[in-house]
Parts: sequence; C-alpha cells; structure tokens
Amino acid sequence: MIKIYYCDVSKLNTENDMPEISQYRKEKLSKAKRISNKKQGLGAELLLNWAVKENLTNSHFPLDIKTGPYGKPYCDELPFSFSLSHSGNFSACAICEREIGLDIQQLSEYKENLARRSFAAQEREYIEASDDKDMAFTQIWSMKESFIKALGTGLHTPLDSFSVMPDKFVNVGNSDRYYIYSVFMENCFFSVCVKGDSISVPEITKLEL
Repeated sequence: MIKIYYCDVSKLNTENDMPEISQYRKEKLSKAKRISNKKQGLGAELLLNWAVKENLTNSHFPLDIKTGPYGKPYCDELPFSFSLSHSGNFSACAICEREIGLDIQQLSEYKENLARRSFAAQEREYIEASDDKDMAFTQIWSMKESFIKALGTGLHTPLDSFSVMPDKFVNVGNSDRYYIYSVFMENCFFSVCVKGDSISVPEITKLEL
C-alpha cells in the first residue's frame, strides 16, 4: 500500500513552538533563508507526523530522523519507508513498506537546454512528439526525480544516465527494476517510484494543517 499526503503550506506559521518537530528538521529550517522554503520543509514533516499517527497505534515524537550517505532521510523506528517533496505552495509525504521515492513538480515551461543536458534521448523524443511539451517535460522531470529518490542517491545518479520513457520502468543492473506511477493534479505532477514490476494505485489524501 502506498499512501500520499499533501497540503497547501502557504498559510503555515513557522514561528510557532514545534515540540514534535525532529532535530533534523529544525536544523534544516534554521538554514533556510526564504520563508517559502521554511513553510515547505515544515509542511513536509508535519505530513510525515500525520502519516505516522494515522498508521501506527503507538508513536512518539519528535522522530529520530537520520540521513543516508547521499542525504536521504529515514527513521529506524518506523516500519515503513517515507519520502518527502515540495513544489510551489505544496508539500507532500509518501509512505510504503518498500523503499519509495516521491517527487512533486509544479507545471513549468519546457526548457529545451535543460532537457538536452539532463534527459535521455528517448525522453527528449517523447517531449518533442508531445502536443503539450510543458506537460511532458514536467512529468518526465518529476518521474526522474522520484527514481533517484527511491534509489537514495539523489543527483549522484546523473539524470541523463537512465530513461523513464516510454513505459515508466527503470532497470538497474541485471536484476533490479523500478516502477513509477505519475498523476497530474493541483497543477502539479505527483510521481512515486518503488522497486518492483508494478505498484498499487496510491491512496492520496489532501490535509489542512
């Protein structure tokens, strides 16, 4: 089961006392220079806390969030994996029993130079053949980000080293395969990636925080 929680963070107050927020998040918030970035980061962890409360009968906060060698956050005390993302006024959190990568991208204008530098040939061909290049560009961008987040490597895996098109599968080596589910809503693409040949359609919930 994959669950995605998301919210509009534009009205969040980042000055309130936050006893349930992890030290990991507090340190990131202290380094954020823009109030919009603070709201996005805070919203992402509030959604994670909500997911934990909803899916675990016994939970305590703040969570002890750690990071992997490439910066991917995780929490040993949780029986599921999670991934956080944000774009524009939205933050989102996805949870799954398997390793998961979530990325949301607000619809943006097709940037040919960026696609040439960062996308595989199949992906560029898909965009050029699309009736709506902005939609195609944003979706591919979102799916590629979700894959490298599922791997846990971030941009240490070059974006042009793999293709998510045409079938939304990515093969890693001779045995590992990752599947990506992508949906457009709220003027954003929400893409989730997990290891395996397929995934169930995510349960998506919008919250008011």
